[in-house]
Amino acid sequence: MNKFQLHPIVYVVSDSVGETAELVIRAASSQFGNTTIEVRRIPYVEDEATINEVLQLAKDVGAMIAYTLVVPEIKAYMQMAAEREKVEAVDLLGPILDKLTTLLQLQPKYEPGLVYRLDEDYFQKVDAIEFAVKYDDGRDHVGCCMQMWCLLACQEHQKHHFHNTWRTKG
Repeated sequence: MNKFQLHPIVYVVSDSVGETAELVIRAASSQFGNTTIEVRRIPYVEDEATINEVLQLAKDVGAMIAYTLVVPEIKAYMQMAAEREKVEAVDLLGPILDKLTTLLQLQPKYEPGLVYRLDEDYFQKVDAIEFAVKYDDGRDHVGCCMQMWCLLACQEHQKHHFHNTWRTKG
């Protein structure tokens, strides 16, 4: 029995935060009952030197690597270096990107972290939640008035949107 079988470790390597790869590993490992796998996340990998370090760490303990690298040069280096070092490495995004490229007939952006980009809509939602939490007890009359104004404004916006949509489709 090797070190990997006694204490299984998976290095999750990503050019973003690594959450996607970790979730996939945890979902897959759940199919093996109570087996405990130690996941070691290596985020924001952008260069060959970091890949070489992770490969050496994995090789030293008999670990596996699961990666979500979208930058083609970095991904290609991971594949080549893992084969060279005889470290088991699994590309979690590459095959899906290839299939989606064919299906959508579009080229991917190859930009790390796009799924986590925070846009203006996100910040408006956070502001709305903070507002609701702050004034949910009804003790602050100014907050209550602001809540009523927000509700009326949203209602008017929805009516206006509905009217415009109906007019263009009707």
